[in-house]
Amino acid sequence: MYKTELHLHSRGVSACCDCPPEIAAEYYLEAGYSTVTVTDHFTPATLQSDRPLAEQIEHFFSGAETYRSLFGGRIDVIPAMELRFAENYNDYLVYGIGPDFLLRNPELPMLPRSEGIARIHDAGGMIYQAHPFRDNMTVMNPKDLDGIEIFNAHNHHDSRNELAAAFAVHHALPGIAGSDFHHTFNRPTAGILTDEPIHNANELLRVLRDRNYEIFGSIFPYKK
Repeated sequence: MYKTELHLHSRGVSACCDCPPEIAAEYYLEAGYSTVTVTDHFTPATLQSDRPLAEQIEHFFSGAETYRSLFGGRIDVIPAMELRFAENYNDYLVYGIGPDFLLRNPELPMLPRSEGIARIHDAGGMIYQAHPFRDNMTVMNPKDLDGIEIFNAHNHHDSRNELAAAFAVHHALPGIAGSDFHHTFNRPTAGILTDEPIHNANELLRVLRDRNYEIFGSIFPYKK
């Protein structure tokens, strides 16, 4: 089986990530992943500098490029995002979008959630609520979502994964899993398993839409 990470951050793009990318890359190589998606935080504050928009968007996706360079072809890297709309503190994992989409939709985090999700879907992307039962989260009506993260492996938060899994079953909602990697005291211990490798965003979207995967996850003991 092939292991794919669905929730990974990079230092220098996600302000809350402090793990040097060289260390994170070694963790993922040692753990035997074949693919990672880089889901850096995209919030109402992300594109607020005086730099040209294209430069800001290039910087946002630079974490994925850093990991791609470090892996040297040994692990495939897919750009993605962890999106936060201005309406509350919820986070959403978005797959299948890239620089062209953000150039057309730089105001995405400031849109009403329903409109933002509609634009993502119109562009062919998919959106999952991340850690929906963590403190300060609001569990959303699942009708607009493609699924939820039912296992989040961050070892310094209580994501209440059991509640998320039960919620997904109750609403017949697809579940995904991810390590939510930020720190050297995290480890890559969650994601999805597939019979075939996932090389790019289109292959990932197909796997997610077909639900042709298994989830796996464990919590690495917290020692900061």
